[in-house]
Amino acid sequence: MNAIVLRNLGYSVRVLERRDDAALQSEAAGIRAGPEVHTFIETYIKDYPEYAIRMPGIDIVDEKGDVVTQLPVTEPMRMTTWKILYDLFLGALMDTRDSKPAATYENHTSVEDISYDGSKVSVTYRSTENATTSTVFADVLIAADGANSTVRKKVLGNISPQYSGYVTWRGRLREAALTARTRDALRNRCMVHRARGGYGYFIS
Repeated sequence: MNAIVLRNLGYSVRVLERRDDAALQSEAAGIRAGPEVHTFIETYIKDYPEYAIRMPGIDIVDEKGDVVTQLPVTEPMRMTTWKILYDLFLGALMDTRDSKPAATYENHTSVEDISYDGSKVSVTYRSTENATTSTVFADVLIAADGANSTVRKKVLGNISPQYSGYVTWRGRLREAALTARTRDALRNRCMVHRARGGYGYFIS
């Protein structure tokens, strides 16, 4: 999203993505696109497609699947998948229909080192495909490389995330893998299943 904004402002943008296509696909689970995400899409993405299912509220269900209570929302929730948003944003970043500088997007890359000489940031990165090393220089470096951020460790030292006491996991299934009864029960619904020691979301 930052890359899209900067490109829209006329800057030359280069994105270094550590993961490959297969790894990105494996993380393509369901998420909620909040109002701020929708505003971003309306502002920066031309002719965007319908990217989400709108839910009127959340159903809390028990272990039998019976609705215990319903949580209304002030505006319909837009439920989508990470992969849909990723493709939407990448398409906008690489769109060459306007006069903005073309963005550069490289995956299979791993940032190895950064330095700052007072005017430019030097970023050294390695290709995870052939182990070659390259260096680029930038006015601004934005790190979005996760909990074990290499860039953060270079800037702030050896800071490691601490276990919060819970685990979140996500997954998705093809609609064809579900029975007709399950599809009917989940269609256009956001459900929270209360379980001992936790809860689970089901979105369709």
